[in-house]
Formats: sequence, structure tokens, C-alpha cells
Amino acid sequence: MALPIPVQHALREFGSDIRAARIRRRLPMQIMAERVSISRSTLARVDRGDPGVNLGTYATVLHELGFGEGFASWAGVSSDRIGLRLEEQRLSKRVRLSQRDVSRDDLEIGVLRYEELVADREKSRNADEALLKSGAISRNELQRRNSMIPGNAVARILSLPDYCIEPE
Repeated sequence: MALPIPVQHALREFGSDIRAARIRRRLPMQIMAERVSISRSTLARVDRGDPGVNLGTYATVLHELGFGEGFASWAGVSSDRIGLRLEEQRLSKRVRLSQRDVSRDDLEIGVLRYEELVADREKSRNADEALLKSGAISRNELQRRNSMIPGNAVARILSLPDYCIEPE
């Protein structure tokens, strides 16, 4: 398998860094090879960044040099910037609770005050009407914006009495 040139350069630099760390610790090749249970020739290949060396061998050498924990986090969730960004884009715009979740005793949604909920809904409706009257937004755009959570869905989730739900 032909490796991309940037990967080849990175492996060479990686091997060089491993070699430098071994030398800084004043570990001769023979002693290091014995500690890691590999031959001197395999250790020389590690020092060169040879892509044919087993990943486990690299991991063992890094562990012996004291870099074991850092090696384990290379592909960790917190260092996966691209994956985290893609996951964030796929997050749902709204949260739905199943009937089982709503009825669970250990799930605390918080204290619901129906009067406050109705007042907030009235404020929102008044703001929407003002936008329509001013011409700042079209009725279709307003419906599209508000279609994320249908009015009757809020009532079902929160178990509001029927009189709080206005016909659409």
C-alpha cells in the first residue's frame, strides 16, 4: 500500500521523535529492545518511523518511554474536532420524551405552571401578530418558523387541559 507523502513525512518525524526521547533518557537500543521485547532491528525500524512496524509495537515503545496515556487519547472524542462538528450539525432541533420517560419517577422535568405557560404562549402570539401587521414577515414564513413544535404537541407533552389548546 502506498502511503500519502504527508503520512510518510509524519511517520518519519514520529520515529525521529521516539529516537530522540529514547536518547534523552540515555537508553541504549539493546536495553530498550529488551524492555519492549523486540529485536534491535525492529527498534531501528521504529526509530525510522517504518510504516510496516506493528501499531502495538509503537504503543509499547511509547508506553516504555512514558507516553502511553497521550497515545491513548490521539483518536479520543475530545480531540476529534471534525467528528464533534459533524455530530453537532446532526443534533435534533427539538427534544421528544417518550410516554415511558414522562411517566418515570426518577425523571424530573421541573415544576410546570400552566398559567405562566399560557401567558408565554399569549405573548408569543401577540408578537407574531405584530410582525404580521408590520409586514416584516409573511404568514407562510411565520408558519414555517413556528412549525417546529405544533401547538397541540406542547399540550400533549405537558398534559395541559383542553381549554388551553386553541383550535388551529
